[in-house]
Amino acid sequence: MTKTKIASYAWVGALCLLVLLRFWLVSCHALNGSGEAPHDAGLFFRLAVNLINGNWLGNYDSLILAKGPVYSLWMALVYRLNLPLLLAQQILYTAACLIFALSLKPLIKNRFWLGLLFLALLFNPMSYSGGIGAAARIIRGGIYISLTLLVLAGAIGLLARADHPNRSKIFWSLLLGFSLPLFWMTREEGIWLLPSVVLLVGAAAFLYGFTGARRILSYWPFIMPLVLTVSLIGAVSAVNYRYYGYWGVVDMKAPGFQSAYGALGRVKHENWKPDIPVPVDVRRKLYRISSKFAEFEDIMEGDFF
Repeated sequence: MTKTKIASYAWVGALCLLVLLRFWLVSCHALNGSGEAPHDAGLFFRLAVNLINGNWLGNYDSLILAKGPVYSLWMALVYRLNLPLLLAQQILYTAACLIFALSLKPLIKNRFWLGLLFLALLFNPMSYSGGIGAAARIIRGGIYISLTLLVLAGAIGLLARADHPNRSKIFWSLLLGFSLPLFWMTREEGIWLLPSVVLLVGAAAFLYGFTGARRILSYWPFIMPLVLTVSLIGAVSAVNYRYYGYWGVVDMKAPGFQSAYGALGRVKHENWKPDIPVPVDVRRKLYRISSKFAEFEDIMEGDFF
C-alpha cells in the first residue's frame, strides 16, 4: 500500500471519527414538542398520525392545510423506519453536508479542502444548538436546512459538471428534481431560494450549450428538475383536491385567501403597529360594514385570542 493511499484512508477515517463526534454532541439533546401546540408540534403530530393510518392528512379543518405536508410525511417515514426523529434528522443533515461538498468536486479537486468544507457545514452550531434551535424542537427547521443544502447541491452539481457528459449529471438532476419540491412544500416562503436555483441551472445550461452545438433533447438534465418539481407538487395538490376539494398545497396560498387578507390589511389603522396587521380597531370597523366578516366576531374576539 502506497503512502498516498495510507494518507487517503487516514483522512477518511478522521472524517468518520469527526462525524461520530458530531452525533455525540447532538445526543445530549431531546426533541421538545407539545401535542397541545395546535399550530406547531401538535399539528405535525396529528398530520403524521393520519398519514400513518392511511387517512392522508385527516378530516378537514382550519389547520389541516395551514402548513406544508413534508415535515409530517418525514415524521411518518421515520416512524415506519423505527428511527428516533432526532437521529434521523441528524443523519439527513450529515448526508446533505456530504453531498453539498461533493457537488463542488470538479471545482475543488483537493480532497483535503473538500473535507474541510464538509466539516465546516457539519459543525455549524445552528444545526445542533439547544434552546430554541431547530435541533431541539419538533419544527420544520429540523429538515429545512438539510433540504436547502440538497437543493443548492443539485444546482451547483449541474453547474460544476456543465461541460461533462450528460450521464455525469443524472444524479444531480434527480437530486434537484426531488429536493426542490420537498423544500417548496416544507415551508411557505420557499420563493427566496428560486433566484439562486434559476441562476445556477441557467448558467449550467448556457455553459453546456456554449461548448458546442446541442440538440434540444440533450438539455434534459436541466429540464428534468422542473418536470419533477411540477409533477410532485401537482401530485400533492391532486391528493388534496380529492380529499378536500382544494387544488394546492396550503390553503393560505389560495387566491381567495390572499385577496381577503390583502383587503383586511388595506384598512386604515387608528394607531398603526407594524406587528399587528389587523388590530382590534380595524376589526370593529369591519364588523359594522361587512355582514360576512361579522360572522367571525365571536371567534376573533373570544377567549382564544
